[in-house]
Amino acid sequence: MQDSQQVEVIACEVLSLAELLAAAAPGKATGRPQALTEEEKDRLVATTKRDFETRRMSLVDLQCEAGLGHVCPQIVV
Repeated sequence: MQDSQQVEVIACEVLSLAELLAAAAPGKATGRPQALTEEEKDRLVATTKRDFETRRMSLVDLQCEAGLGHVCPQIVV
């Protein structure tokens, strides 16, 4: 930098990388998006609790019964 454009930086506290990224791009989401929406989670829970038969189903069967065939079976776990 040239002498007339020098900027003095004073660190008051230590910031995490996440805080720095959030400050650099406010309003931009960080991290991986949720695999299931809140509505899909609620539907899965409601399907599981519906009756005795659904409580005894395997995870893959519950996934199909709840209409969540678009997600990986490990997500249902």
